[in-house]
Amino acid sequence: MDNLTESQYQALLKKINKEWPIRCKLAELAGFKTNPKNVRALMDTEFDLNIRDLYLEVLFRKSENAETALELIRDHYK
Repeated sequence: MDNLTESQYQALLKKINKEWPIRCKLAELAGFKTNPKNVRALMDTEFDLNIRDLYLEVLFRKSENAETALELIRDHYK
């Protein structure tokens, strides 16, 4: 595997920092307790997923939170 260039590394960090709060919130809406200040909150758990998969977890586990989750995702991608 090739090493990341500095610009690729910075772009990856920016994406992670942007997605982190919504990923934590979606995990909470699916029933998992997280601490958004802890960068390892989702790591190595069943909720260490991308935004799309976390939305599916909300649908299957806590369908009553589906509309809230969808609004969060819409706001995130505006």
